[in-house]
Amino acid sequence: MMPRTLRIDELVLRLSALDEEQGGRIAKDVANRLARAVGRMEMYPIPAGAVVSIRISDGTPHEEMAEMITQRILEALR
Repeated sequence: MMPRTLRIDELVLRLSALDEEQGGRIAKDVANRLARAVGRMEMYPIPAGAVVSIRISDGTPHEEMAEMITQRILEALR
């Protein structure tokens, strides 16, 4: 049976081009997007401590950045 929930004990986003407030907003946006997506996809167990990397170009709008990060995490869960 597939899990119905996703538990993330720690989500670390390294967004060096952003200040703490901007980074916090994007992190919350990513968490909200993940929460909405979990019930709509088939997930497989992943090892604890999984690392996902993504490069985002300077000047990428924050909403697009959050979506790119979310999609990369979801790809790792499939």
